Amino acid sequence: MKNKFNPQQLSFVATVLILLATLGLFIFASLQPRIDIENDYLRIRGLYGLTILFEDISNVEILPLSIREIGTGRRINGFNAGSGVLRGHFSSGLLFVNENTQSTIKITRYSASTIYLNLDSEYETIQLYEQIKAIYFIFNSVEY
Repeated sequence: MKNKFNPQQLSFVATVLILLATLGLFIFASLQPRIDIENDYLRIRGLYGLTILFEDISNVEILPLSIREIGTGRRINGFNAGSGVLRGHFSSGLLFVNENTQSTIKITRYSASTIYLNLDSEYETIQLYEQIKAIYFIFNSVEY
């Protein structure tokens, strides 16, 4: 029985599949992260996403600076789309940022690296900060 595909056709199909997978990963990584805020945790969904318990957060603040002005440091295990989208581990902390957004949320944790987070616009970033800060304040004002 003769094979229906020759090696050149298989090579072409494999190359196309690899290119499509790479493009898909690039698009996925460039999307704005989805943020879920619950009573006891903050979940960041997307590339390098994680769940942060409010009990692990020592401080939440908003910086009136872009991450470009703050400085990212060296990329350790992260993604830089070249279009200003930074995700992952940098020497300054764990980044979920767009370099072009003027405000950045800084989440300092007790037991892990600092997180820098912003959304596509300054307005969205400030709104997210207000939501996080409200839950953080309520969580930390409860006596145990």
